[in-house]
Amino acid sequence: MKKLKVLNVNRNKIKSLPKQIQQLENLKILLIANNEISNLPSTFSNLRNLKELNLSHNNFKIFPKELYDIKTLQKIWINDLPLKKLPRKEIIENLINLNSIYCFGNKQDSKSLDPFYFQLTKLKGNLINELKTIEIIELKKTKTTLKKETKIMKNQIFISYSHEDRIWLEKVQIHLKALEHEEYNFDLWDDTKIKTGDKWKQEIEKALEKASIAILLISANFLASDFIKNDELPTLLRNAELKGTRILPVIIKPCIFSRIKNLSTFQALNNPEKALSDLTDSEVDKEMVKLTLNILEILESN
Repeated sequence: MKKLKVLNVNRNKIKSLPKQIQQLENLKILLIANNEISNLPSTFSNLRNLKELNLSHNNFKIFPKELYDIKTLQKIWINDLPLKKLPRKEIIENLINLNSIYCFGNKQDSKSLDPFYFQLTKLKGNLINELKTIEIIELKKTKTTLKKETKIMKNQIFISYSHEDRIWLEKVQIHLKALEHEEYNFDLWDDTKIKTGDKWKQEIEKALEKASIAILLISANFLASDFIKNDELPTLLRNAELKGTRILPVIIKPCIFSRIKNLSTFQALNNPEKALSDLTDSEVDKEMVKLTLNILEILESN
């Protein structure tokens, strides 16, 4: 029955659907309410023309992930299900054409249900707006929480570098020392500040969260460092978006900086094609002065 467009098998005490259901390639409406079905076959995701689906009054404890590939799905009924978790984010992100969802009515034990789903079962009508609104609210709450967790220190500078490039760290330290002599109020932090006995990883995490300015001394060693990639950069990039941390890349040695998507969006101090290691000592000093003036400008604007 490959031309079948509507199938209604409500109230038949069905416990499972056959995997051959995928052959109903033109099916647009499927009604399987009031049965004893607890999961869908993996082939269900091949129903690429399905627009309406009624799963109500069945035994689904988990929202069927097989639905996520059915981008045509527009309406779904999930009334009176023993759902322990309603994956709101996944539903919104995957079912991009979903415009109606109905949940009203539930005879299940509320203690075993997803709390949000249980609240929806008390509401009549189409609840798609409630589903989407809660996601937006939760996203805002998450961002607000991140902002409140650790306030950035307006004048804290974090230097991220590979230990193989320590000579370049020292050059930056020397040039920024001049700002200290002029009594500019800032705290310059790098991992040489960690004292014997300190929990080094925790100290780095604290400094990362507080930094308002991050100097990245970029080289092949920097890009190859697992610790920088997995521990330092994610926090700095997240805080750049949420808290306004300024990211200042400095290309100290030839590398593929311009091909690294999450870094190359930030303007580097110097041309990536002219790494500092390729310059004369005098030219390097000029670039260090430029870096110092950039930081001075940021400090004065805070």
